Amino acid sequence: MVFAFVDDTGDPGTGGSGSPWLGYVSFVVPSSGLGDAYVFREKAAARMPETAGLPENWHAEKNIDDFYGTLRLMANELDGWCWHAVLSNTAMSTSETSRYIHRPAEHRYWVLLWLLERISWLAESRNEQAEVFVERSGDALDETELRRRYERGLPNGRGASYHFLDPRRIHISEPVHQPLLNLADTIAYAVGKAVNPHKQRNETFPEYLEMVWPNVWAGPISGRCNLLDYGFRMLPWNSNNEHRQSLPFVEKWLGALDLVR
Repeated sequence: MVFAFVDDTGDPGTGGSGSPWLGYVSFVVPSSGLGDAYVFREKAAARMPETAGLPENWHAEKNIDDFYGTLRLMANELDGWCWHAVLSNTAMSTSETSRYIHRPAEHRYWVLLWLLERISWLAESRNEQAEVFVERSGDALDETELRRRYERGLPNGRGASYHFLDPRRIHISEPVHQPLLNLADTIAYAVGKAVNPHKQRNETFPEYLEMVWPNVWAGPISGRCNLLDYGFRMLPWNSNNEHRQSLPFVEKWLGALDLVR
């Protein structure tokens, strides 16, 4: 069994009115490492001031030192975990995709389905079942509706591996009930800082994400490793060259991981 804890990067940025990228990110750990992950979360929480480490109070953006420290600990002291990200560029919406993008709840469902597909592929590559916990968002994603949409699948997609991620194993939860969602929150915040320009300084900060970049999942699936299809998917899917030009750190890390195509 593998467990995936999923959070979003924040501002949905719909219609180009907010952050250009909306992303969903998963923190994935095998059942054999689940106990260690809980112990690690408690260790990180104990280093936060006052009640900041409580599951319901853990917000990476509230304290940059806590955020940086947790990322560094995850990179150096937590073994056996990996992460995915699916990012959607709202400014590049088309007439076909705008109905998924310009309505915040629809946009969240749309991006999340791409991520769930990839979690199912990871489980398939390990020949294990997956259990997924998605943090409840402000747009009030509905668990029954999410399962229904996942089962229906994405149009023109490869299709999820339903044998390895059954719709009934997808849950919407909250950190107070699933504290490992806090670690997904940390990775999601790092992804958000890497792709969305700072509102005042108009620059991105991929150096935070770089600390955990070796843990990104790039396969293998069907004998192939492919980061931009599996571990770090950028939408619209047919604009990869433009995405890579706008996010030059991706090209650098493709080279570092020997995944240049």
